[in-house]
Amino acid sequence: MALAATPAHAATRWDVRTSQGFDALCALNVLSGDDYYVKQYPDEAKTFAAAPYAGARSAARELKRVIKDEGGGIVSASLTLIFSGGPDSTLGAVLESARHPEALASSLRASPYWSQESWDQFQRVRPTVIAALEAMHRAGLEKLWQHYLGDPKARVESMRQELSRYDVLGEQERLIGHPLQNGKIEVILLWFSRPHGIRIQGGRFLTNIGYPTEIVLRNATHEPLHPPFDKSDPGVASAIATLGRDPLLASIVAKHDSSFGYNTIEGYVDEDAVQAMEQIVSERLGVAKPAAERWRDADDGMHLLAAALYDLMKESGFAERGGSFQPWFVQQVTKGALAPAELERRASAVVGDTLVDRWSAKTK
Repeated sequence: MALAATPAHAATRWDVRTSQGFDALCALNVLSGDDYYVKQYPDEAKTFAAAPYAGARSAARELKRVIKDEGGGIVSASLTLIFSGGPDSTLGAVLESARHPEALASSLRASPYWSQESWDQFQRVRPTVIAALEAMHRAGLEKLWQHYLGDPKARVESMRQELSRYDVLGEQERLIGHPLQNGKIEVILLWFSRPHGIRIQGGRFLTNIGYPTEIVLRNATHEPLHPPFDKSDPGVASAIATLGRDPLLASIVAKHDSSFGYNTIEGYVDEDAVQAMEQIVSERLGVAKPAAERWRDADDGMHLLAAALYDLMKESGFAERGGSFQPWFVQQVTKGALAPAELERRASAVVGDTLVDRWSAKTK
């Protein structure tokens, strides 16, 4: 797909770099033995199966049990979000933050991502994180990381130049209704991040160094839109609760593969609202996958709300004229534009009846 650049005066400022510390945290997914990630990294998983990584594997399995199996989260996403409140250039820097987490707590508390529940979970697993990182250091993860990345300078610089042609934030602000990230996006390229794009604190996101610029750009059209609304707003909370009573959406949240994330109705609505806006932005920038193909393929076709929202944004004219997404979203839910039958009709208009019928059958 040819990238369609915006004019040379594009307002979005881009920075691109790597991070050994964040990559170490993402490697925990593979070290845990989780099949979802081992399939992404079969060769690396074989390396991690060696005796020097035994302690790291044991700690990673415990992190998976608490964060993913019990908590419904993603190990890499949960930990990198919290550790993004501190230095991340090396494994040692992240380990030092784990040992002395006061700055992490202050940063997270001041961010839109603070919740007492997530911090309590982190405090519960913090000794295990320390054990994992210490074991990874003893096993030589730093040298392994350097081996996989090689010399990333050329890739970092070429991506920075390619991305600098796109005013992603300008297109996002047209829909979200307020300025984002002080006009700057920082892209952090990792080895062990697949298949996720991960939003962290401070207008930054994590993506894979092997992805083509088109995919990184699509990640960039997605991540800054989180969160798409203030969940503490009574109108937003009421709208989410209304959608949560839809049998189709409730079934999707309950029965999809938990490895994808989005394991609560709040998380699912947040993600699908962002995906709908992201699709509009990507289309305007000329880098979008076709909407039908995108939502049929992604995460086993679970994002039917995103497809319905996209259809509604197009039909209502919001996609073209822009505005402020939060009040528009609350208004649409309140007036029934996403009532169960309407939601299914709109999703079918985008992805077809077969996928909608397949998920509908799971409500029975």
